[in-house]
Parts: sequence; structure tokens; C-alpha cells
Amino acid sequence: MDISEILAIDPIIAAVRNEDRLKAALMAPVRVIFLLHGNICALADTIKSIKDADKMVFVHLDLIDGLGRDQAAVQYMADYIKPDGIITTHNNLARYAKDSGLLIIQRIFLLDSMSLDRGIAGIGQTGPDAVEILPGTLPREIAYCHTRLLCPIIAGGLIRTKDDIIAALNAGAMAVSTSDETLWEA
Repeated sequence: MDISEILAIDPIIAAVRNEDRLKAALMAPVRVIFLLHGNICALADTIKSIKDADKMVFVHLDLIDGLGRDQAAVQYMADYIKPDGIITTHNNLARYAKDSGLLIIQRIFLLDSMSLDRGIAGIGQTGPDAVEILPGTLPREIAYCHTRLLCPIIAGGLIRTKDDIIAALNAGAMAVSTSDETLWEA
């Protein structure tokens, strides 16, 4: 199954920022985990525990201690750590990941219209498997991106209620990532 098929079945993604939340995510009914913390020394064991729980895992490459933000880091992930994919804000890392056979979720932060336009342009160059838009509580901007991007949209950041989830999905997001474990059951 690819990421689109899984997100169509289960649109809630557990965004995990510490070990306690990881334990909760492993027990939750979510099928996808965004790993937003960790260090290079423990990463292989963490990925194995997630995969042993039969969940997809995407590692936010920019947030892992001890990893560079370069082609060698991506190759290391692909060859030795073996997550399903990576999350990054960097176009060059997304391109390297694509060349390495990893799935790519590219994050864009909607700070203003210029950041939105740059994000869309970068995504056009890298061709990620999905785009995560932050903050995910901007339905109008999610709808705007939905009409301009050819890949699934994930809304993330500041998702605090079921209403936030519903608004993002109704605006065109395929899924929502949240670190609020009470919403992982939604």
C-alpha cells in the first residue's frame, strides 16, 4: 500500500516529539507516525519498534540529532535506518530522498503569500509523495494548495480539536498530523 491508500483509510497521523508519545502512538489505532525527535544512535531501534507495530514511519530528517542536512544523511537513512520515508523542508534533501527510493513528505510553512508561493514552486521541482502544510488550521490556504498541487496534502501544526481535523479534511487535506494523542483516536 502506498501513502495515499493508507491516508485514505486512516487520515490521522501521530506526530511524535518524545519517547512517551512514541509509546502512546505505538498503542494508538493510527497507521502512520511522523517521528519528530531522536538521535542517530537510537534511530535504528526506534524505527524497528515502529515497524514491528505494523505502522509506517516518516522521519523528520531536519530534527534528528547527529544527522547532517546533506546527501550523506539521506543515503544513511535509506541504506541503514530504512524508514518508509522522510519529512523535510529542504528541496535538496527531498530530491536526494527521491533518488534514494524513500518516500518524501515535504513541509511548507505558511507564513505569508511569498512563503506559500515559494513552497508551491519548490514542491513543483521536487515532486514529493505528499506535502505537509503548517499550520494546518488554515482551511482557505489548504483549499488553495489543493487546487495547485498534484500530490496529497497533510495539514499539520496547531491541530487541537476534531473541528480542526474536519475543517482541514473538508478543505482538501487528505490527512492531518497532530501531536495531541487525544485526537489519534478520532
